[in-house]
Amino acid sequence: HHHGGWDRRRDPQTRDTIRELAREARETALLVRQVIMQSRGNPEQIAKLREVVKRTKADLQALLNEQQAAEPRSEQTGPSPAGGNVEQI
Repeated sequence: HHHGGWDRRRDPQTRDTIRELAREARETALLVRQVIMQSRGNPEQIAKLREVVKRTKADLQALLNEQQAAEPRSEQTGPSPAGGNVEQI
């Protein structure tokens, strides 16, 4: 059953782009971990990282909200603003 998203079988270019994006997201998560480990509990470093994560999270939520606003009401089944499911790639 198709829920208004892209069809993996019919669009290999989009599939490849999303795979690359998923790889970049994993690399970003590893960078966050490295910053945490190298901060050695330094409050300034942790505060800077928290701000980066906070901005990124807000940007992603805004993008999701834009996408949901553009969808017909009957097809909006995405996660709530507090969080939700992320499709595994």
